[in-house]
Amino acid sequence: MTFLLSIHFFVSIPLIIFLITNIAFIILIVYGSAYIGSNFFIPILTQGNNQKKCIAISFDDGPSPLYTNNILDILKNHNTPATFFCIGKNIEQNKNLLLKMDQEGHIIGNHTYNHPFHFGLLSKKKVKVELLSNSVLIEQIIHKKIKLFRPPFGVTNPNIAAAIKELNFIPIGWSARSLDTISKDPQKLLNKIKKQLEPGAVFLFHDTQFVITQVLSPFIEYCYNEGYQIIPISKLLNCNPYE
Repeated sequence: MTFLLSIHFFVSIPLIIFLITNIAFIILIVYGSAYIGSNFFIPILTQGNNQKKCIAISFDDGPSPLYTNNILDILKNHNTPATFFCIGKNIEQNKNLLLKMDQEGHIIGNHTYNHPFHFGLLSKKKVKVELLSNSVLIEQIIHKKIKLFRPPFGVTNPNIAAAIKELNFIPIGWSARSLDTISKDPQKLLNKIKKQLEPGAVFLFHDTQFVITQVLSPFIEYCYNEGYQIIPISKLLNCNPYE
């Protein structure tokens, strides 16, 4: 605060204007960092063409030994494609599930190796290590070099943006967030995501949550009954998921 006030007196800016300007700047930075759709630090793909009744569904944080296999079976029963943004440390013990995702035609994306809680505080070098460690692991299993990356918590900042650009990843967000890590009531969650259905939507789910195994099938059926197509995220967002 002393530093800010010294700047204020040095440049002779009215104090109230100086404080309002700095507070607004801080709010803008926080908003740009926390809201993935802001495109503040880097352009991020979050939604497809809103003129066509097509959507994509995606899952974060897996593979889960408890629920991912069930989710894959539900998707297979409905002949529905999805994208899985996987965490490296979860892949290590569930390589068979990652392989099954790929073999059944789903897209695999990068969600860092450790999914660190303080991801937004990492240096550019450490962000790159998180991305590369996971990318190399996935490539060893499915023999494809992945290009899609979803930041943990949807957080971006200059370090994360620079790492993404230097590693030539395509950042992917979402437009419909289920909040399935919070909502545990299947009917309430189903009603919530039904209301979010709109052309071009990218849905974010987690294959680490039991509640998703309960709502996924009825949600897919609802989408098809409403005349929607569920297509690969790469087709919806017009991007190549692999090199």
